[in-house]
Amino acid sequence: MLIDSYLQGQEAELDLISDGTTVVIPGIMQHIERAGVHSGDSMAVYPPQSLSPTVQAAMVHDAVALAHALSTVGIMNVQFVIHDNVPYVIEVNPRASRTVPFISKVTHVPMTQLATHAMLGDHLPALGYSTGLVTPTTGIHVKAPVFSFTKLPGVDPLVGPEMKSTGEVMGSATTLPAAIARAFAGAKVVVPDHGTIVLNGDPRQDAELIPLAQELAQLHYQLAADLRTATVLARHDITARAVVRPDVALPPGTVLVVSTAPVTDQTAVQLRATTLTQQRPLLTALDTLHAWIQTQVPVQV
Repeated sequence: MLIDSYLQGQEAELDLISDGTTVVIPGIMQHIERAGVHSGDSMAVYPPQSLSPTVQAAMVHDAVALAHALSTVGIMNVQFVIHDNVPYVIEVNPRASRTVPFISKVTHVPMTQLATHAMLGDHLPALGYSTGLVTPTTGIHVKAPVFSFTKLPGVDPLVGPEMKSTGEVMGSATTLPAAIARAFAGAKVVVPDHGTIVLNGDPRQDAELIPLAQELAQLHYQLAADLRTATVLARHDITARAVVRPDVALPPGTVLVVSTAPVTDQTAVQLRATTLTQQRPLLTALDTLHAWIQTQVPVQV
């Protein structure tokens, strides 16, 4: 019998190198999408922007303890969910993960070379490293997934616990919005500063969608939505043109589609398929939409 539990919260992860005694953690990556989205399909930020020093210290402590307990020699990946300001280990991979090239580049720590030395019997202190978290480098760096749904017909692009991305890109800058913008550009998610944005929401996330829709309206985008979502927005004085079947034909001037409704909603599934067919930008998580909105709002000094 399997008893499972879901903790709502922020996800974060780290990669480490161990020689069996010394455990080096080049950096911690904070995910933009909440727990429940596969780490490979999440955007990730280095260094973390909103994880407290206490949470980061707990993550480092747990990762070092795990490396020692598992007698790790080489690279290991540890993933956490932060629930009520407490990090919980949700996955441990005793191997190199897809984040190794990203974290190696942004921290200037040659992870694969160090891991090779460790597996050949060399000690990390002799190579200039000690146990713990390496001091963060300057700048902010964002890893973004790349999807190839046009080459995978029949696969619904809604992000979830199953990994669907086929690659990754990176955006670097001195501010988080600029780094996110460059990551989106690298992933070919380029949205004009005017036009129509189609919203197709998950009923369970209506309370979260409302403030995001308000921000989109303040950015002077025209809003369209399926009938249910438009009705919800109207209750909060947000104008969104109701489109009964947006899956048949997207409204003229559509520049972005945001569809978070579940796979049990066939209209949503067809809407996402239509969006891909018409080669329009598509976001399927509200956290991703919030990140994109940050790139459109001028930074307050």
